[in-house]
Amino acid sequence: MIKSPQFVTDEKGHRIGVMLSMKSYEKLISDSEDTCDVKAYNKVKPKIHAEISRGQFSTLAAYKARRLKA
Repeated sequence: MIKSPQFVTDEKGHRIGVMLSMKSYEKLISDSEDTCDVKAYNKVKPKIHAEISRGQFSTLAAYKARRLKA
């Protein structure tokens, strides 16, 4: 993904930053957002499955019908 990153160093030669192409940066941001989405899904998954098991859900058709009545 990241080809030949360029590092920013301090006066002692310690790496303190990195320069990336916009394409690499955008890919990192996108991957980070995807990871956050997966973590959020995994966090609520047990609760959602429990609600579905108890019959506490609504179909899309039922939701749309209620919205049209309002």
